[in-house]
Amino acid sequence: MLEIIRKGKKLKGENIFIIALPNKKGLRRIVVNVSSKIGKAVLRNRIKRIYKEIFRKNKEIFPESYDIIISPMKDVSSLSEKILIDELLMTLSNLKKEGNF
Repeated sequence: MLEIIRKGKKLKGENIFIIALPNKKGLRRIVVNVSSKIGKAVLRNRIKRIYKEIFRKNKEIFPESYDIIISPMKDVSSLSEKILIDELLMTLSNLKKEGNF
């Protein structure tokens, strides 16, 4: 995870911060990193479950052979799944525009 943070491409969305780095394993992998400033453990775990479920249902929106760290910047548990998917798509498409995918 430290290598991803050091060498990865960083992008900021409205509610999330994403760091992406190519891997040589041919796998799509994500880590959801929620700061303790966002709330108690119950809320942080709910946010992690939301993003992991988005990843499970929509793997095709994530680039192949990339490790991605998703860090919500505020409480997103009240937002709909559609809004979160749209924001992920928008942020990931910004990486694609820059020629990193």
